[in-house]
Amino acid sequence: MGLSSMGLLRTIVDCFEELNKAIVDTGVKKSLRARARNMAADIYYQGVAYTIAVCAARSRREAVEWGLFSEGGEDIVKGVSKYIAHEDREGLSYAIYGATILYLLKQLGFFEKAKSLEEVLREALEKAHLINERAGQVALWIKRLAEASFPVEE
Repeated sequence: MGLSSMGLLRTIVDCFEELNKAIVDTGVKKSLRARARNMAADIYYQGVAYTIAVCAARSRREAVEWGLFSEGGEDIVKGVSKYIAHEDREGLSYAIYGATILYLLKQLGFFEKAKSLEEVLREALEKAHLINERAGQVALWIKRLAEASFPVEE
């Protein structure tokens, strides 16, 4: 199913590099860094379904769903920006984080048929033991890359 461990890491690094280039607002980067640091624990303790639902609730569901249809980090930022105003840094950070998690999990072979938030949540709950383990690995890499690349919160 999906990518090997090395293939996954390469995909995460490529996606993150694209995100870093596409996000020009330092405030959004700071907020995304905070999301990456805090939500890794949410994925670990609460699971993917909960974390994606939080991202959608604190931004817009359509923006988070964009991760299902995206072609990478740059496309995630462009797609999310269609739904959330540039000034809403927190909303953008939640949406980008949620969409990125969905995009990367889809690359791993999950959510292949999902077209909506509800379908994602159903699959995330039905396959929680598989999805949560892989999502935890993805979230830790995103956290480390964000800590290394994005500005420290003030």
